[in-house]
Amino acid sequence: MRPRSLVAVAERSAEDGDWNHHIREFLDAFYGADGDIERQSSMIAEEPLHLGHPQANAFIGGVGEHLARRWGLDMPGWVRDDRRYLDLPMFVPNDPSLKPYTNGSDSRLSGIPKRGKVGLPMANGGLPCRLLFRSD
Repeated sequence: MRPRSLVAVAERSAEDGDWNHHIREFLDAFYGADGDIERQSSMIAEEPLHLGHPQANAFIGGVGEHLARRWGLDMPGWVRDDRRYLDLPMFVPNDPSLKPYTNGSDSRLSGIPKRGKVGLPMANGGLPCRLLFRSD
């Protein structure tokens, strides 16, 4: 059975460590509820537990934020928790063509601050791509 909330994603991930698989399964369930705003909102509303994996914590936060924005749902406050951000950028998928975004050599990034919480647009077909830095 697919996880029906991000809380369930984190719980299952804590058991087996396969957060990537559980997120994909959750997204299938979320998209299957399209049009049921109450159900979709409840799927992201509660704060998932923090895993011992910073990338998983950030990605779960990014999924919650993206889904709330994309479907016009209330933004869960937990997505803004500092533990949902990384000190170094992470891209999913880990595509070498995205490397210029991480080192600032891409001219399209001129003017984007290197410090503070910064987000870039989606990098792939509908999954969030967070390039976020912790501020000092």
